[in-house]
Amino acid sequence: MSVDFSESEYNALYDFYYSTNGPAWDPGTHSTTDDVPWQFENPVNPCTAQWEGLTCELFDGSYHIKKVYLDGYGLRGELPPSLYNLTHLTVLSLQNNSLSGNIPTALTYLQQLTEIDLDYNNLNGTIPDSIGSMVNLFTLNLGLNKLHGTIPNSLGNLTDLIALNLGVNNLIGTIPQSLGNLTNLVTLNLGENNFNGTIPRTLGNLFSLRLMKVYGNNRLSGTIPVELGKLQNLSFLYLDHNILTGPIPEWPMMPNLTWLWIGGNRLSGTIPATIASYSELKCIYLGDTHLSGTLLPEL
Repeated sequence: MSVDFSESEYNALYDFYYSTNGPAWDPGTHSTTDDVPWQFENPVNPCTAQWEGLTCELFDGSYHIKKVYLDGYGLRGELPPSLYNLTHLTVLSLQNNSLSGNIPTALTYLQQLTEIDLDYNNLNGTIPDSIGSMVNLFTLNLGLNKLHGTIPNSLGNLTDLIALNLGVNNLIGTIPQSLGNLTNLVTLNLGENNFNGTIPRTLGNLFSLRLMKVYGNNRLSGTIPVELGKLQNLSFLYLDHNILTGPIPEWPMMPNLTWLWIGGNRLSGTIPATIASYSELKCIYLGDTHLSGTLLPEL
C-alpha cells in the first residue's frame, strides 16, 4: 500500500467491507465502466486506484476519504464502529441496502459530516443522543428502517439541517419542542411512526419549511397549531390519520400551499373560508373527520 494513504482509514474500509458482506456487493445499475471493485488481497491506495463509491481529497500530502456513495449496492450486515477513523468524511450515503443493527455511536464522532443517508435499510436500535453534536449536518435521512425509542432532544442542536427524514420507523414518544430550533429546515418527515402527544407549536418557527409529513400510524392528539399558519413557504402539509381534534385553523394566507391532507382525524366545525384563498392549492383531503356544514363552492 502506498504511504500516501492513512493506515487507519484503510483499516476502516477493510472493516466496513467485510462487515457488510463486501464480496457479495452488487452495484447493479449503479456501476460504470470506470468503477474499480474494492480488493484487499494486494494492498493499494483506494483513492489512486479509484475504488467504486469513494471520493477522495489530497490534504497535507496524503489522500483521505471524503465521500462514500454506495446506494443500492446490496450491503448486508452492520456498520462497524471503526468508521470513526474516516475523519475527513463529509458524506455517507448508503441508501437502499439491507444494513441491520444499530447506528454506531462512533459515527457521531465524525464532525465533518454534512450528509448522512441511511434510509431504506433494516437498521434497528435507537437514534444516538450524541448525534446532536454533529452540528455541520445539512441532511439526516434515517427513514424506512426499524428504529425505535424516542427522538433525542439533542436534534434541536442541528440548526444547519435542511432535510430531516425519520419517517416509517417504530419511533415512539412525543415530538421534541427542540425541533423548532431547526429554522433552516426545508423538509421534515416524521410520518408513519408511533408518536403521541401534541404537535409542538414551536414547529411554527420553521419558516423555510416546504414539506411537513406527520401522518399515518401516529397518535398525535390536540388541535392543529395555529402557529403553522406562519409557514409561508409551506407547499405540502400531511397531518392525516392521527387523532387531532378541534377546528381547522383559519390561516389567513398560505400562498404556496399545494397539498393539504388533514383527513382521518377527529376534526370538527366547518371548513374555513380562508382555504378558498390558497391560490396554489391543488389537492385537499378532509375525509373521515367530524366536519360539518357545506362545502365551499370555491373548492
